[in-house]
Amino acid sequence: MGTWVWLRENEQHLPSLVSSCGGGLINFTTSCGQVFIYKVNTLTREKVVTMHPTSVEGVEDMATLAELHEGAIMHNLHIRFKQDNIYVSSKRHTGVEIQ
Repeated sequence: MGTWVWLRENEQHLPSLVSSCGGGLINFTTSCGQVFIYKVNTLTREKVVTMHPTSVEGVEDMATLAELHEGAIMHNLHIRFKQDNIYVSSKRHTGVEIQ
């Protein structure tokens, strides 16, 4: 329990926490508080996948996300927003300084 996963629901990757497991059932709670309950024997790797640590913790540079899909990008933006770490940088890393 307490493991972050991507739960595939309605063609979306939902960041979810395994909130309980017992009696052949697993409860997932999304980062938005929505609860999904599944029978263990119905889950597949297409339905639920363990979340990579970069998605759990968030990253400053989204190019470094190990999982690059809409759910991971939106979740990373949400984490950065909660940390008051939203910014836009127009500086390019080209080695040329613009004056």
